[in-house]
Amino acid sequence: MRKWVAIALLLTLVAFVQSATVAAADFPKKNITIIVAGSPGGGFDRFARAIGKTMRKYLPKGVHVVVKNITGGGLVIGTVAMYKAKPDGYTLGHLFTDGMLGKQLISGVDKTGYDVTKFTYIARVAAEPYSLIVGKNSEFHSLEDLQKAERVKWGVEGIGVSRWIPTFVTARELDIHMDVVSGYRGTSEGIPSMIRNDFDVYLQPIDHPATAIYLKSGDVRPILHLHGKRPVNAPDTPTSVEKGHDLRLYVGRSIVAPPGLPDDRKKILEDLFVKTMNDPEYTAIWAKSNTPVEPGDSKAAEADLANYLKAYSKYTQAMRDALPK
Repeated sequence: MRKWVAIALLLTLVAFVQSATVAAADFPKKNITIIVAGSPGGGFDRFARAIGKTMRKYLPKGVHVVVKNITGGGLVIGTVAMYKAKPDGYTLGHLFTDGMLGKQLISGVDKTGYDVTKFTYIARVAAEPYSLIVGKNSEFHSLEDLQKAERVKWGVEGIGVSRWIPTFVTARELDIHMDVVSGYRGTSEGIPSMIRNDFDVYLQPIDHPATAIYLKSGDVRPILHLHGKRPVNAPDTPTSVEKGHDLRLYVGRSIVAPPGLPDDRKKILEDLFVKTMNDPEYTAIWAKSNTPVEPGDSKAAEADLANYLKAYSKYTQAMRDALPK
């Protein structure tokens, strides 16, 4: 009897493994949707569409990548849609990892409706380090100048959202006395406003194409790069690490799936994204604008999340206290 029970268990196990293998081999067999919480034409949208276009050559015939913009709520609505989607690998998200983590820490999971730490991380799309930049006529020329100032006016979109979170952490870590000037709708308004001297400092990836045009014209000057190595477009800019601060903050762009994605499908998707993001057709898109994107696998995306948690968690209560009452 024991012999027959053992044989039956073995046959059941073999059948399970075979069915799982067939299921994995049969994936994907329909279009994959990537949710983007930002607007069409924005940075996250452009990355997602470039990936989708290049990935077509690695997908089965008739299978495509569809980018779906779900905007509103300061990116929260789209992020919740990523989080609550069916975990079957057919609906993914291009997550603003650090920004949405910051909102979650400040507001709490119950209010945001998602938990960044529970997403299934598929790949890192890019990690664009922030720099402190000033206008060409600014009185500030170094980190030390900012630290000595009685108050420094710092431009952001709004208090408690987006750029304000890494800005707040940077000011605290570097001991800069910050006054917030808010109300700007992203880089397209923020940098010109700084050049007009509406405020003193802006936190922005220096190697981003939107910044490069102002560097080239000489309208902005980088003061400090929040990374371990110097920026490509401004190699004379010192880093935070060189100045003795282990502060590495960057715009986190990750591809994620909802919690609960099966491991076999995660592996297939991870391989697809890594292969796509290392394809010459894809890398050429960013090489034209001299943008170092540094894509990576799921471990790289998870390491980025761990870095953001370390940097942001330290100031969670201070950020909550700084919100308008």
